[in-house]
Amino acid sequence: MLRRALLIGAAALLGTGVYAGTNASAQENYPTRVITLVVPYAPGGATDIIGRVIAEEVSNSIGQRVIVENWPGAAGSLGAAAVSRAAADGYTLLMGALTSHSINMSLQAKPGFDLKQSFAPITLTGNVGLALVVNPAVEAKSVQELVALAKAQPGKLSYASAGV
Repeated sequence: MLRRALLIGAAALLGTGVYAGTNASAQENYPTRVITLVVPYAPGGATDIIGRVIAEEVSNSIGQRVIVENWPGAAGSLGAAAVSRAAADGYTLLMGALTSHSINMSLQAKPGFDLKQSFAPITLTGNVGLALVVNPAVEAKSVQELVALAKAQPGKLSYASAGV
């Protein structure tokens, strides 16, 4: 099921591309050189894995290399900003995610790019479930109880997250 979804995403990526700037003009022999897929997160995470599977499938399909470049930092903004500055020719693509394209717009005064002007989204390539878990020794059994516990004990709780 996941492989089928990734192949559909790869086909959509091949057909239109998510790239910086305005839509690139049609080229007769596109692609004529290596395509770079920027993943704005560190290697090994869900976005990176999905990006690598798509890059491999697209490479096999079109007979041209698609390489993955990881640009981690600032919750995806560094990689997204790099792609926004690339030529709008379809050779630099972004494996965007919720943090780099939605959350950062409300958290960062200057994310380094204009979301509406810099990108043309084309497809959903994957969906990753997230879970909120606590140590069994923590008394909170719901989100509401966890929030109440955090408010009652400011600075005492800690958390880990792959993102923002």
